Amino acid sequence: KLLHRPWLRVLLVLLLIVLAALLALRVLLRQMPARVAEALGPRASIGAIDLDWRGVEVRDLVLRALPGQWPAAEELRATRVLVRPTLASLLSGRIGLARITVEGGQVSLLRPRDGRLRVVPSLLERGGSSAAGPGLPLRIEQVSLRDVGVDLVWTFDDMAYRTGPMFSPRIFRTVFMPHLRRVADAIKGE
Repeated sequence: KLLHRPWLRVLLVLLLIVLAALLALRVLLRQMPARVAEALGPRASIGAIDLDWRGVEVRDLVLRALPGQWPAAEELRATRVLVRPTLASLLSGRIGLARITVEGGQVSLLRPRDGRLRVVPSLLERGGSSAAGPGLPLRIEQVSLRDVGVDLVWTFDDMAYRTGPMFSPRIFRTVFMPHLRRVADAIKGE
């Protein structure tokens, strides 16, 4: 007798749709740890990957840099990284991230002569592909750093005209070099 009421049938159908959507979301979220490990690549060292209803938690993450191509041994070290995918990415199969929160670690950045800022190239610079896969764009809506040190040394100065230096080499050695040496020693930790 209860199923003969139209509002009850509509409510039952809506409840079934919500349950099916939650089940699909749970199945898709279970795929996230494998996707994250694959996206981090072979130079990544991962302590653990856990899953909760909001996304993936990666603990004790280290992304090693390619020797000779990066100024530090590691591009990123973090005690905890929280990855929150967008709902649309879970349903589409592409990786879109609502938020990445990096906690307790160190990230090194590089600004080469061309002026662009390079950050975690093992993830973001894969020769035409991204961590989302070959040819797929990786969209990250927000990145938060908490208790993370940033290694970046960016110095610039203008010591020359187009035709030559602004001052003699002797002035450079006596006036500028002591200061530059102190800066370099501080950077090297001496």
